This record gives sequence, structure tokens and C-alpha cells, in this order.
Amino acid sequence: MFDNRVYETTAYKYCKRVATGKVPSNKWMILFANKFIKDIERSKDEDFPYFFDVEKAFFIEEFIYQLKYTEGLKVGENIVLASFQSNIVQNAFCWRLKEDKSIYRYREVIVYLPRKQGKSYIISLLGLIGMMLEQNAQVYNGASKLAQAQILVNMAINLVKSNPELAEHFKIYKKYLEFDGSIFNAVSSNAISQDGINPSTIMLDESMVVDRALRDSLTSGFLMRKNYQTFMISTEYDVQHEDNWFVEMLDYGKKVLEGTFEDERILPIMYCLDNPEEIHNQDLWIKACPILEEIPAKPIENEYKKALENPKIMKNLLIKQFNVPQITSEDNSYLIMDKWKALGVDKIDFEGKEVHIGVDLSLTTDISAVSMMYKEDGKYFIKSVGFIPEESLIGRREKFDYKLSASKGELFIREGMIVDYDFIEDYIRNIEKEYKCKIKSINFDPYNAVNMMLSLSNDYDVVEIRQSMTNLSSPTKELRNEVYLGNIVYEKSMLFDWCVSNAITRIDKSENEMLDKSKSKNRIDLLVATVFAFKSAYEVEEKPKFSIDDIFMI
Repeated sequence: MFDNRVYETTAYKYCKRVATGKVPSNKWMILFANKFIKDIERSKDEDFPYFFDVEKAFFIEEFIYQLKYTEGLKVGENIVLASFQSNIVQNAFCWRLKEDKSIYRYREVIVYLPRKQGKSYIISLLGLIGMMLEQNAQVYNGASKLAQAQILVNMAINLVKSNPELAEHFKIYKKYLEFDGSIFNAVSSNAISQDGINPSTIMLDESMVVDRALRDSLTSGFLMRKNYQTFMISTEYDVQHEDNWFVEMLDYGKKVLEGTFEDERILPIMYCLDNPEEIHNQDLWIKACPILEEIPAKPIENEYKKALENPKIMKNLLIKQFNVPQITSEDNSYLIMDKWKALGVDKIDFEGKEVHIGVDLSLTTDISAVSMMYKEDGKYFIKSVGFIPEESLIGRREKFDYKLSASKGELFIREGMIVDYDFIEDYIRNIEKEYKCKIKSINFDPYNAVNMMLSLSNDYDVVEIRQSMTNLSSPTKELRNEVYLGNIVYEKSMLFDWCVSNAITRIDKSENEMLDKSKSKNRIDLLVATVFAFKSAYEVEEKPKFSIDDIFMI
């Protein structure tokens, strides 16, 4: 099934140039390119379930060449996509399942692309190809406004008309296309009216400003399809990122590329600068504007010169032309994930060790966490687990597979709607027997935990840890330092990795720093519990012993 001609495809050649540094690229595109190259080699293995259909790649390029540009500087010329554009199209349509070649590998495609990169042509072509490769396909282009969605369908209609011989195979209507039982149409954010349709391909143009309701309504129709895809395509916008579904998808795509999540059915292609300062280096503009391989940068140069004199223009240029959000939590991300993940091991032996326990209890429905840690020869060895009530999993938006995590022993899912504190206490009490170790201290924030910690204090040294800047700044900073020095060893866990990847810190005027649950987009509980344990493990001074009187002061 492996076809050696794959090395001649535009997608492979482009990814090879990105991976080898011949095309200046951001972190995410380098990770993507390396994954693509690795997957091509993996596809030689019978156990790898996907293959790259070279015949379809060549067919798609030949089909696109039959069309002509209908606007812009190249009107009337045959369409030859830029390498980065071909890379998007070929990756989306040419990766297939070995057991059923008609099934796309990628069910979700994220394309994060600034303006003036030929995005309109890409979407129109994706729609045309999607309706031709799937029998009885229903392809819909969705946008916040119907007029915007219709523009790209109209462009597809004009592309078909650009080749009269090809147009004979289509039924061309005023507002939509048909091809051999398949349709390509436009929809907007009137989500209720979309219920009941049976889409095979959904394209959400300018996804960052498309309603979540439209996305959910359209994709719910996939239940009746064996083969389906969602294309989420957008430029950055000056909008709130809080509770924005496309921002959530970008974050998820990054975690997949970093290896925090395993998801072989999502394709994240993200063009942006790595940081705002790169706007002042023209050689790096191509990181966000891949079209600069094909065309001069003069228009952007002119905008940049204006922006140097006007902060408002600079802000807009960074957002629209370079996909640099103006409000981003990544500025205060706690750890570089590559550094963290390099320190994971399959198993840690706690036998005979003196361990410090960190406990972070949630209010009622969220994740609670217990971390255990010991220090030896200058290194800290860590294992962390989570606890969550089963009924709280219903309706959660985050794309984390809690049940898979539980199957790996990283998470305990307990019946009911509220946290099972008794089970967590029993887990802590069983640590010495289970791991043949000795508990030296149990460290906790008294909030939500008074009864449990009062009970545990009868048998263990329980240390109270208040979640304040002055109390947690030092262990928060020191734990990160130990990670970067390579002095942390942790037992591999997709839940632990996820919590670390979500962590955002808050810094005060005195440069004190602590983890900030309110700013972190998703759960960080396992990391919080680890900081608690680390505070006891690394500090030399004696800890104040837990006393109920310290909490209920009269």
C-alpha cells in the first residue's frame, strides 16, 4: 500500500523544507512537519492504520490546474497552488484509513491563517473537492453571516464556470452547486434552521467569530455519516478568547502537536509568529505569511512602516496579518512542555522511601488531586493522580478523554455528582501499604479539606499550606527551576501532562509568582498538589504542625 511516489508530492516536499529549516517556520508548523514526515514512515508499518493516497494527491493537483483564477492579478491563468496551500489540501484529503480507503483520516482540520494568504480560494477548492470525492456529499460553508458564507460558494461556482468543459458535469444554480448527487451550499448562524441536515463536510469560515451553536448544530448531523470532516478556518480577531470554541480548538491542536494529547484524527495547521517582537524581523514574516514564498512583501512592508508610527495600526497588523492575539495566556505559561515531557518515566519505585503528599481538593464536582514525592540524590520523584465524580463528566467542553485516563490508572472516576472525600482519604491512608513507603508529611490547603485533614492529623504529620503569593511563590519558582535543570522525574500520565500544559501563573509587583486557577483555561489540579508536596520536600526549615485551632480562631 505504501507508494514511494509520496516523496514527490508537494505536501512531503513542503514539510521536508519546513522540518529542515529551509522555510522559516513557527514552533507549531515545525512540529506538524516533523509529525507528517514521521507518519509517512510509520505508514510502511502494517500496524499503522493510515496511509497517504498518492494517486489522490496527483489527481487533486491536476483537477485544480483545470480551473482558472477568477479575480486578482492572475485572472484567466490556470490555478497552481502555493506549496503551503497544497500541503493543506493534500493532508486533508489524501490521508486515509487502510481498512477502508474511502474514509478520511482527519475528521477535524484546523487552519489558522492570516489575511491575504489565498484563504478564500483554499476554502472554495476544499468545498469543490469535498463534494467530488464523497458520493452524495453535502458540503456546507458556514459563517457568522450568510452573505459572508455565500461569497465563497459563489467563488466556487465561478471556478467551475472558468472551465466550460468541466462545468458541463455540474448543475450550477444561483446560490449553490450540484455534482452527481452532491451539493455545496452556504449556511449562517441561524443554528435552529440547520437541524436535520445531513452534512459530510462542514467548513466554518472565520471560525473565531462563528457561534458555537452553529458549529454544534452542523456537526451534530455527522451522526448519520460514515465519512465526514469539519474544516475550522480563521484569521485571528480582536475578540475575547474566554469561552471561544475556536480558541479552545487551537489550544487543543497545540497540545496534540506537543504530544500532551494523542489524537490521530485532528489536523492542526497554524501559521503565526512565535512572539510579537518577530514583526520587526522581515525574514521571519513568512512564519505567519507563507504566501511570501510566492509573492513580494511590499504591501506588508508599507503597512509595517505606517504601524511604526501608529500603535493602533500596529495592533491591527499584529492581529490580522501575523495572527498575534493581543491578549494571550501563553505569555505567563508556567512550563515549556518539551522540557517537562522529557522527564517522564513509565514507573517510579517508592519502596522504602519517605514521601511527601500534596492534596488539592475541589469544591464538589471538579478534579481533586493527590501527589506523592520523594527526594534522592538531588532529584525529585513524583507520581500524581486525580479523582472526579462520574456525573460531572456529562456536558464538559474540554477535549480530554477522562475515561481513557482512568483506564491507565491516572484518574479515579467515582459514582455520583460530588467528590468522594472518603475515597480520597482511604487512598491516602493506603499509600504506605500500596507503595511500601513511609509518609513523612501531608500538605494541604485547609479550604474544603478541614474534616479530612483533621482526621489524617491523628496519624500523620499534616502541614497546612495557605494559597497565597508569599507562601507559594518560592516553591512555584523552584519547582520550575528543577524541571529546567532536569532534576524532576515524574511517572508518565496524560492527565498530569494536561494539567501542566494548562498552567498559567500570576505575578505581582514584587515578582512573586503562583499558579492561577482562574486564568488557566482548563484543569491544573495535579500540578497544584505537586507544588504543595514540593514545598515540603525542598524546604529545610521545620513546617508548622497542623492544628484545628489555627483555622477556627476564636
